[in-house]
This record gives sequence, structure tokens and C-alpha cells, in this order.
Amino acid sequence: MEFLAQVERAGLSNEMAGLFIFLFVSVAGAIAWWQFNLKIEFDEAMKEFKRDPTNQVARQRLIDASKYRSDDGKSSREVIALLEVQLDCEQQVLNQKSELVQELKSLSHLHANGDLTDAEFEQAKAKLLK
Repeated sequence: MEFLAQVERAGLSNEMAGLFIFLFVSVAGAIAWWQFNLKIEFDEAMKEFKRDPTNQVARQRLIDASKYRSDDGKSSREVIALLEVQLDCEQQVLNQKSELVQELKSLSHLHANGDLTDAEFEQAKAKLLK
């Protein structure tokens, strides 16, 4: 209503005032639609990333979707927290692989020194690789 009062004070014709109102409502509607679509994109990206934090495409989609959010940094903090979880998961996988490699090297060394027979070596290796 304040807008209409300002239009009246400016002495614009009814046609011009109608045009300003139309433009104002159109721009406001376009902005609201854009924000709504950004929220949907962010929410979908978040769901996809939560399903599989190791998916790099989902990770990038979430980062991209969070760039245009303006909710006092809440989405950015959430994205950072999820990326930290992803990093922790990847670090755990690397640690497990490193431990496996060390154990396989140890078995190989024992086998090469004759401390393990071929059968014992194969059995121990199969147990590790399960």
C-alpha cells in the first residue's frame, strides 16, 4: 500500500502507475520463483549427497547449489559439515586399505622366508581379502 501512496504522490497517470505495479509484481514473482527453485535444487542435492557421500558428482552439485542460498549461512555450514563427514569416510577407507597392504606384505614376507607354506599363505591371504 505504501507503494501506491508513493505513486499517487509522484503524480503518475493511472496507466503509468499500473505499469509500475505490473513490473513490481512481475519482478517480485520472478525472484520468489527463482528462490523456490534454488531451495528445491539444494534439497535434492543434499538428499543425493547424503545417500552416497563418496559420489563426487553429488558433492559438486551440493556445493554449486549451496552457493546461491541466503539463509544466514545455515546451508553453507551444513554443506561443510557433510563434506567433513565425507573426508572422514574417505580417510577411514584409506586407513583400512593401508592396513590391508601392510598385512599382505607381512604375509608375503613370512611366505618368502619359508615361515608359511603355500597353502597357509593362500589361506591367510584369502581370509584378509574377504
